[in-house]
Amino acid sequence: MAGYVGWAAILKCNHALSTDNLRRALQNSTDSQDISELQQILDTRTAYRKATNTTPPADLHPILQLMVTRMPQKPYFSDDLSRGIRIREKSAALRHREIQPNQPWERQCLALDIDHTEQLVGLPPPNVTVTNTANGHRHVAIVWKKPVLVGPNASRKAEAYYTDIARAVGQCWKADPNYTGLLMHNPLHSHWRTEIYQPEPYELNDFRDALRIVREMPTAANHPRFKGGEWVDRYAALGRNCATWEACRWPAYSMGRDATVDAVLRLVESYNATHNSPPLGHRECRHIALSISNYVLASKRKGHSMTDTDWRQWVEHTHTPEVQARRGKASGEARRGASEQERATARLMRADGSSYGVISQVLGIPESTIKRWCKN
Repeated sequence: MAGYVGWAAILKCNHALSTDNLRRALQNSTDSQDISELQQILDTRTAYRKATNTTPPADLHPILQLMVTRMPQKPYFSDDLSRGIRIREKSAALRHREIQPNQPWERQCLALDIDHTEQLVGLPPPNVTVTNTANGHRHVAIVWKKPVLVGPNASRKAEAYYTDIARAVGQCWKADPNYTGLLMHNPLHSHWRTEIYQPEPYELNDFRDALRIVREMPTAANHPRFKGGEWVDRYAALGRNCATWEACRWPAYSMGRDATVDAVLRLVESYNATHNSPPLGHRECRHIALSISNYVLASKRKGHSMTDTDWRQWVEHTHTPEVQARRGKASGEARRGASEQERATARLMRADGSSYGVISQVLGIPESTIKRWCKN
């Protein structure tokens, strides 16, 4: 059939080769070659699942057994986060690389994403570390003796205390501040290297020292040389990036030749975690730290300090209408690319006879958007 594009090609192009989508496509496809290709993909996936259908070992470590027992009965899981996440029975989810460790309104453990290979010092060791052997990065889990309640039925004071502890521990260990903890490396999966450092669960108060350590860290807000409040307020309308840059440059100036990128990055991440809502991403923080560090070190070599006039010129140069327009266009293209999988799934469900309302509930996308996708 000239010009015919089958469902297999559409699903591959949009990275939407889920089992549900394959079955829907098989029901709606009328081309024999397309049906054969879809069936082959589905059979291959079924064979792989049977081959990897393993059960947790009988001699599982008690701390891992506790974590598995407390997981949701139908957790989210994924093998490739770029293809999205799914939800299945716990026995099936445990066969995949990433898994949901906590109940929706309980925190049985504090999961952190450590994107460096430095030792975790200053605090009690985590219970479990799950390491990517390719780069040494890891997810760590601190398991609590009693799960911490969060959400609408939790004590506001207790939840705030847990949030402060979690944020402080993450800052002490230089964890990724943008990691939400929804999915963590599955400690039972053979793709990762799992290590047990503390066999007994912790109490929240065991990590109370993290609050003191964070308070003593040099930050933009409590630094004696900080004078940027007026400028931060004035340039806050330009965005979090400019306000963060203005606030963190002052303590960086007084650091002199010690204002390396890593040192300034700690200042930026500390300010970002406490002042920006929502916080900036790690890459943005690093670009700000790199900008400050480069200027400070260059100024020290030349024997002069940065002036407010220089800074205002920098802001005007990096926030022209043309630059902002390019940023907005790039952001829009990224958002459209991220929604391609949902578009393909919505069209398949519509072709299968599902109503717009049902599709909206399943995908969590407004019904008006679903209608526009399907009509286009």
